[in-house]
Amino acid sequence: MKALIAALCALLLTLFLHGITWRTAKPKGEYRGLLALGAIVFSVFLFLSTVAHISISPDSFDDWFSFALLFMATMAAYIVTYSAVQADSPSMRIVLKIDASEGTGLSRHELEKELNDEVLIAPRLHDLLVGKLATLEAERYVITTRGAILAKMHIFYRDLLKMEKGG
Repeated sequence: MKALIAALCALLLTLFLHGITWRTAKPKGEYRGLLALGAIVFSVFLFLSTVAHISISPDSFDDWFSFALLFMATMAAYIVTYSAVQADSPSMRIVLKIDASEGTGLSRHELEKELNDEVLIAPRLHDLLVGKLATLEAERYVITTRGAILAKMHIFYRDLLKMEKGG
């Protein structure tokens, strides 16, 4: 039980620090920043637990292992779901636009008018360049080795699950 409580406290502290940090100085590499923040919170929690002997500290090796595993799993889940918030996905933009219509709904034409290439495509192309997944050469987007590896992993995973091709 201590492992669960400790992991929950560590995760809540990470989320709190995430909010404060991103509001004051959002790091350039947001995912690396989240990983670093999680590692820092884990290390500080480990240090304080051994030095200050706080009451929620795991006692045994099994408790520490459970705490570490649970904290890492919840951090991984948080990082994955953070991408949906951070990236402003096209599907989420559509849902938010329809929701903003206050029950009247929007026609396909109204959605296409507001959610054009500048809103949906340009930011994603920019993200590819910033993430070094592609480069811009002579006004053409060219995949980098890093981007090709990511694409191959994506294709492999979709093939493994027998999913349709696509994005």
